[in-house]
Amino acid sequence: MGPRTVLLAAVAAITLLAPACGGPDATTGSTEAAGTPAASASAPAAAGTGTATETAAAGGATLEIRDLTFPALTVPAGTTVTVSNADSAKHTVTADGGEFDVEAPPGESPTFTAPAEPGEYAYHCEIHSTMTGTLTVE
Repeated sequence: MGPRTVLLAAVAAITLLAPACGGPDATTGSTEAAGTPAASASAPAAAGTGTATETAAAGGATLEIRDLTFPALTVPAGTTVTVSNADSAKHTVTADGGEFDVEAPPGESPTFTAPAEPGEYAYHCEIHSTMTGTLTVE
């Protein structure tokens, strides 16, 4: 195999693998109410913006981390929120004010309880500073 063939193979591999790394053009995954299809979603958000919104059913909610992105999520007070990490990297879901904090290793689905007090709770990933979102408690 000549140097030109090796170079072309390397460029092809990089081109195919680079989108898997996520980045500013990545879109959010969906969140779903536990056991029901996704409810009232808006358009996807760019990575880390947290502008996609889902409304949860009273029984529980799922916050899906995908492509280094958190969606915004609306839940009733005291709802059990399941964090579904579809990425290959470990993340945290950490409220800026300390109301909740959970580690989400790849492929795992830990849970936390939404605050009892209605309001908007900004959250972030302690590992990836560009990942932010908002939990709205009704």
